[in-house]
Amino acid sequence: MWDIWLVDPGKHRDGAEHCAAIARASDAERILLIGSGDNPQLTFYFGGADIGWVEEDYLRYERLEPHALGADAIRARASGYADSLRVLLLIEHDEIMRGVSRRAEDLMPENFSIRLRTVRYSIATPPGVRLP
Repeated sequence: MWDIWLVDPGKHRDGAEHCAAIARASDAERILLIGSGDNPQLTFYFGGADIGWVEEDYLRYERLEPHALGADAIRARASGYADSLRVLLLIEHDEIMRGVSRRAEDLMPENFSIRLRTVRYSIATPPGVRLP
């Protein structure tokens, strides 16, 4: 007797690769990475740009931790940047799962909207930010 196993790789994708590709290809001038500290998985998909390995892109990325700053401070910072820059929020859902916020929308300014939602991440922008 033989056992044949089929694995659906799509079932096991959390969205990191897809979200990082969209963020990198967007015309956003500031990408706010919202989650619990460093994220080696995202750093891998960003090619290290978020940690300074791509010098010309380094100032494009900023990590914000909801459990340290709070949702109000993150909304205020995103809103402040959006006054003069094209901003993209890449929200890691692990903070939501830990009870820091109930949903991704709790971390977004009012004029931002969810443009992509995956298993573990969401991308949100204000109007005018172009995504591929």
